[in-house]
Amino acid sequence: MESSQNTNSFKAYFNNPQYSDIIIYAGEGNEEEIPNSYHLHQIIVCNSSEHLKITCSSAPTDAAGRKILTVYTTAPAFELVFRWMYGERDLTMCKDVLVLSDALGYVYETFNASEMEDLRLALLEHLIRAKLEQKCCGAPTDPQAQWKVLSDACVYADPGDYKFVAGILKAQIPEIQASPSWLGELASESDKGVLAAGLIYKAQL
Repeated sequence: MESSQNTNSFKAYFNNPQYSDIIIYAGEGNEEEIPNSYHLHQIIVCNSSEHLKITCSSAPTDAAGRKILTVYTTAPAFELVFRWMYGERDLTMCKDVLVLSDALGYVYETFNASEMEDLRLALLEHLIRAKLEQKCCGAPTDPQAQWKVLSDACVYADPGDYKFVAGILKAQIPEIQASPSWLGELASESDKGVLAAGLIYKAQL
């Protein structure tokens, strides 16, 4: 399975009926209430994800032989994720933290850890940046606002992302520090948590 980073750019074919062999209905609520449909292509979608490949293989077809799938996420979040598969990698076009959160949640909950990893990390970084701009506007050094942003976003982080998160911290908010209460919570989780809290505290001295 190819990484989405290696997928060729087919931007013009997103939601283009030409050569389309998948129709995906995207939205929230009951299936019959979902109004948004997208004409997509198995050669692109299924090469981006083993999950989607398996889903397509067992999906029903319409009279024209096109696979019919339903994705339960908001239409803007769906477009952000699936446009990425078609080569649209510029996430800066989206400043809506709700759309970014929905897209990140969909990717995190739907795909295997090895799938769409580049998109998940890109969404995570952009969500943190967008939330910092939104919540910390006018108070860029407010530590409580900064910490809340990081805590909320890291719900969608994996344990192996700690270096990635550290890079964001260094670039975006290098002055932030862990509070004593948070270090206490970390230390109470396990013996490794005690060691981690000690290392963080030492680094902040």
